[in-house]
Amino acid sequence: MLENESLMFNRPSNLNDKYDCRQGVPTKADYDVIGTVEIDFDCIFNTYVRVCSLTSDPTNLRMWKKYARQHTGLCLGINMEVVGKQIGYHEAEKRVIFVKKVTYNKGRPQITPYAFVSDKFPNITHVDDEFIETRTEMNRFLSTKTIDWRYEKEWRLMLWEGTAQTKVRVFGMIPNLITCVYLGSLFPLNGRPEILRIAKARGLKVFQTKIYSNGQRMKSIEIT
Repeated sequence: MLENESLMFNRPSNLNDKYDCRQGVPTKADYDVIGTVEIDFDCIFNTYVRVCSLTSDPTNLRMWKKYARQHTGLCLGINMEVVGKQIGYHEAEKRVIFVKKVTYNKGRPQITPYAFVSDKFPNITHVDDEFIETRTEMNRFLSTKTIDWRYEKEWRLMLWEGTAQTKVRVFGMIPNLITCVYLGSLFPLNGRPEILRIAKARGLKVFQTKIYSNGQRMKSIEIT
């Protein structure tokens, strides 16, 4: 990601929280004309949606332990103005990208089948309005987690594909995407020269994280 300045969008089924972006079981909806329809949201999301998770807190102890190989990895600062240029509909690729700040609730998020196909079907007079309502409800569900995860302070990019996908999606070579690098408190010393070389060549700031207060707090110190 650092060398190629890329963003990785994961499948919902690969996310750390087993309830994240998942309904659990197919749900049924009744329509006057077509009768009962069963909708499997988990299948839909895993096929057409990919997620890229970001955080507003680069010095969170729990996240470094969980996502950065026990403090031996990296955290990369992202230029959100550059990310903002990726938001919206991309005609050539038939995909659309949204960004939302994750909401944390006491209970698991729920979604009804009528969020996917309106209960007014087929008597829909304003298709655009129905599409916006559907899109809003889907993105609400995909960006809501339980309060157990609120320490992550997550911002989420959601990629909706126009065609079925089976793999993780990576978008590389995005100029000026990376702004800085945070080194884990246990980042290997023999790995530092290469990181510093790349950072110097691209004009990136590098921060060294340190743990203090008997392992209860973390801070970062600029080293370049």
